[in-house]
Amino acid sequence: MIVLRHFLDGGVMYDRIPNTYGPFYYLVYGLTYGPLGVPLTTDGVRFVTMGYWIGSIALCCLCVWLLTRQASMVALTFLGVLFHLTAIRHEPVHPQELCTLFFAAFAASSASARPGRSELPLALGAAIVTSLTFVKINVGVLAAIAWLMSVLLVFDRGTLWRVTRWGIAAAAVALPVLLMNSNLQDRATVRLAGTMVLSVVCLLISQRRQEFERTPLRWWIVALALLLPGLLSCVFVFARGTTPHGLWEGLVLRALRFTGHFLIPLPNGQSAWRAIWVAPLLLCAVTILPPPAHHRLKNLQTLLIVGLKMLFGGIVFATVLEAQRSGEWLVGNGRLISYATPFLGLTLLPPFAMTHRSPLARISLCWFTLLGVLIIYPVAGTQSTTGSFLFLPIAAICLGDGLAWLRVRIQAGTLASMAQRAWTPLVLAAVVAVLLHQIGKAERQHASRVVLDLPGAQRLRLEEHQVAVYRWLATNLALHSDTFLSNIGLNSLYFWTGKPTPSEVTLSTVVQVFSDSDQHDLMTALGSHERGFFVYHEPLFGKFTRDNQSTMEPRLIRDMRQAYDDRGAVNGFHLLSLKSQPAPLLVDCCRWTDQQAFSVSIAARPGQSLGRISLYDLTTRRVVPFADVTTMEDWDRGEPESSDGSLAPPIDLSVVRELHITLRPEHSVANHHLLLRLYDTDARPCGSLPFLDLPSPQSDNDAAESAP
Repeated sequence: MIVLRHFLDGGVMYDRIPNTYGPFYYLVYGLTYGPLGVPLTTDGVRFVTMGYWIGSIALCCLCVWLLTRQASMVALTFLGVLFHLTAIRHEPVHPQELCTLFFAAFAASSASARPGRSELPLALGAAIVTSLTFVKINVGVLAAIAWLMSVLLVFDRGTLWRVTRWGIAAAAVALPVLLMNSNLQDRATVRLAGTMVLSVVCLLISQRRQEFERTPLRWWIVALALLLPGLLSCVFVFARGTTPHGLWEGLVLRALRFTGHFLIPLPNGQSAWRAIWVAPLLLCAVTILPPPAHHRLKNLQTLLIVGLKMLFGGIVFATVLEAQRSGEWLVGNGRLISYATPFLGLTLLPPFAMTHRSPLARISLCWFTLLGVLIIYPVAGTQSTTGSFLFLPIAAICLGDGLAWLRVRIQAGTLASMAQRAWTPLVLAAVVAVLLHQIGKAERQHASRVVLDLPGAQRLRLEEHQVAVYRWLATNLALHSDTFLSNIGLNSLYFWTGKPTPSEVTLSTVVQVFSDSDQHDLMTALGSHERGFFVYHEPLFGKFTRDNQSTMEPRLIRDMRQAYDDRGAVNGFHLLSLKSQPAPLLVDCCRWTDQQAFSVSIAARPGQSLGRISLYDLTTRRVVPFADVTTMEDWDRGEPESSDGSLAPPIDLSVVRELHITLRPEHSVANHHLLLRLYDTDARPCGSLPFLDLPSPQSDNDAAESAP
């Protein structure tokens, strides 16, 4: 968000604002949050993400409708894609939401291809490929290979064309190994590379019986569509000061540095690696043409294909529904990619629900889906959702093919024919029932959460402890800092605090994509502010490096350790300020003074009064009773204020207030996760305060060694 804010304010991308996202991303989002007037806030960007989410669902449903003409399959696709794409809500404004929409648009445009009328789908596919290249170059390159494979495999233009076809096919087989070569010492990476190589081979086997299109095409239309998005996006950023050298540095070289530093593999078990080797054997068996005289053998082959298609479709949808039920979407994506990828080619095998479609429709969809899976490397986070959601339309198409074949063979008046007629209403009713259940679950979750209630985030609801941490960070940064940096990004804090960035160079979760000189310049810019703060989180930083032990600690972190002191931490989020500056009084938090007592610093809240407090134990989900509560004024006189949390008279919060709270001896809360809840005089919640993390023994030793 903050990089986009700099760009909208007139910043020069790539030359002055380093970034790895392409110019087409800034063209789209610059228009969205600029001329279209969508507010660039925490709430506003989530509404835009919702729009991409809905658009992707609609395009997937259109793809399935064009290739099956079955309402039941469209309903299943709607439900499956809706659930599968829930993960993109975790990273609004990330280019993957735009990539998701383009993936779905490619699927829908491919499905519209008809024999002799493939120019428009090809042109649309070419435009989408170029757009993806100028959004995220790694995604665009994979999309380009998939599009090129589709063109070469659908059309036949002579010997040179066939030589090129098999050359590109061989490159596609080797592509996963070449892409992951630097991390093949990791077992999960080896399994992913092997799965992808096997899947490419299986897809090539599946289309052995595919017929070619020989209709002449006006290739200049396709070439124009291929060039236009790239030209528009480049002209857009060049007109705002970007140079070609800066664009090359940001779009290509910086992206290559990212790939070399990080590895977060997708969870894929050894059992999946063993099971998928049956895929090429099955596909070879069902694609071998039986002799013309053996009708029974041919019928058995068709029955086997139909059975495999319906089994594949059922497993894909069951995996997505189970991941939605359990909430383990990353594990679900791993299972989906590990088990289902080699069988994508089933959609190329007859029988088909719709026979008047061009081979381009299914071939391009399969290749785009297959190579799109590779975007999960090297960091398989929410990108695994974008890389695998097209499995759902393919699964629906396979189910639709099987149902269409069964419909032709079921005799009228039988029990099977009555079941077939009831299929669509039953599926629609089941989809509605599942949606109603999920709506009820979402409403309960919404009611149990707390509004973040920071500038631009009045609609966002999170878990209470998350809200307490983010408010603590925002409140103290707003009070004590002029500017700040964070090694894990957290750039929403600039919007919540109203503070400027120390430089146009803005950190994200990946420090290592910035050169040492960029990191040094950032720390120099931060150090020029006496009230500059650094927000550090060790666990999140370690998440990106522990899987690659060769990664050294970045210079920015080393410089931070030399010049900044830790002033306090909550839930692993450390606030650091210059060693030359006095330690600030951190507010809206609690500090342990001994095992059964703690002090509380409450930030000023003009116009509010504190009527009651309660200590909530998140570990046991119970309220912890107090022995007494004392304000600092009464504490000096030894007069207790309360023993049950009620404050009479209420405490005026127009200035910073401090309390001292003692717990009853019989209640032990050691190692428990606690929050102090604040209530106004009308018993309405007005905040939750976290506890400062206790310093580790190592921190105490370091402090003792540095003391004079």
